[in-house]
Amino acid sequence: MGFWLTPADGHAVEVEPSTWHATVDLLEARRALDPDTLRRMRDEWDTHVSAADAFVIADVLDGVLEEETPREQLLLEGRAAAGTAGFRFDPADSDRNRRIAMTWLTRLRDFSRSSGGFTIGWWTGTPTAASAPATGAVSDGPAPKTASPWQGRLKRLLGPFALILIFGFQWIAKLKFVFLAIAKLKFAGSAISGVVSIGAYALIFGLPFAVLFVVLLFVHEMGHVLALRREGIKATAPMFIPFLGAVVGMKELPKDAWVEAKVALAGPILGGIGAAFVLALGVGLDSDLLRAAAYTGFFLNLFNLLPITPLDGGRAAAAIHPAFWLVGIAGIAALLLLRPNLILILIAVIGGLDAWKRWREYRRGDAAARSYYQVSPLRRVIVGVTFLSLLALFAIGMELSFVEQDRL
Repeated sequence: MGFWLTPADGHAVEVEPSTWHATVDLLEARRALDPDTLRRMRDEWDTHVSAADAFVIADVLDGVLEEETPREQLLLEGRAAAGTAGFRFDPADSDRNRRIAMTWLTRLRDFSRSSGGFTIGWWTGTPTAASAPATGAVSDGPAPKTASPWQGRLKRLLGPFALILIFGFQWIAKLKFVFLAIAKLKFAGSAISGVVSIGAYALIFGLPFAVLFVVLLFVHEMGHVLALRREGIKATAPMFIPFLGAVVGMKELPKDAWVEAKVALAGPILGGIGAAFVLALGVGLDSDLLRAAAYTGFFLNLFNLLPITPLDGGRAAAAIHPAFWLVGIAGIAALLLLRPNLILILIAVIGGLDAWKRWREYRRGDAAARSYYQVSPLRRVIVGVTFLSLLALFAIGMELSFVEQDRL
């Protein structure tokens, strides 16, 4: 089990004890800080590292990343150096071990530079006797931020949901000037909901990933908007719903299942192009963040092709045959058994009821319903081929953008 480096400003970082000890050995070899400070960083719990010392650590790690000494090379490759065990990520493969170690040092460098000082120990988010930097402090730098009494009471009342509420209100307070600026714009609702969604996702995934995620959602939804306008159907700007995705409102319904399928597939098509563009940037810039965002984009577009409404796959499947909704219902049921969660339950309930309603209308022989689902064989083939092609391309995209999550 690891412990946490909790910054004065930003997100805490988890690290395994063996990784941390090897890191301190590396800093000691470079004489980054005085011996007593390094000893406390290695051995004493709830030690506080000042902002000044954190900057020194970042500068020293910059030097290591640019050019390591022979002794440091042994540490990075997981081979025993005098008096140390080295980084032990994958000792059987020294090259891979070194790559993972360099990734960790890069992450620690960036963390140290932006942290404003940090505390070594368990991270709780609330001030306690065990977590406050006091007797074990390394220097007189700024202590980590503490929660106010009202935050503590709220957390006791609401449990784990309190943190999301507290930080959500803090985000809204910090971004109120943004809301005032965009309230006068034509797409104010879309912009505000996008900013709120970024704030919500940033609480869990960090701000850079949250921004990329919402941008990819926007690209996907704009596929629907452009297709609707091409069909002469008025549509609203995308509205973002935190943790549920985004929606586009239609002023009128499509005239038949063929049009509905074209509008539905336009989202994954443009969304897939957006994810592929992010992947290309990730490869070109050698950025795991961009690769991870691309992977998420491919996955979400793939999931959206599940043939059940309100997902895009369910709307496209209607052009092939309404019976394909049964496949979607079975797929959702299987996912619920494997990974039960609230979002899948909502999709299952909404999709199941909508599919049942549509299926009854179709089977009842209502003239309007029959006419809506009358699609020529060629168009059914086009929808089917597009559907299967997207499934294959998104699966390939996920494989190409997958980032191995090595625990540091």
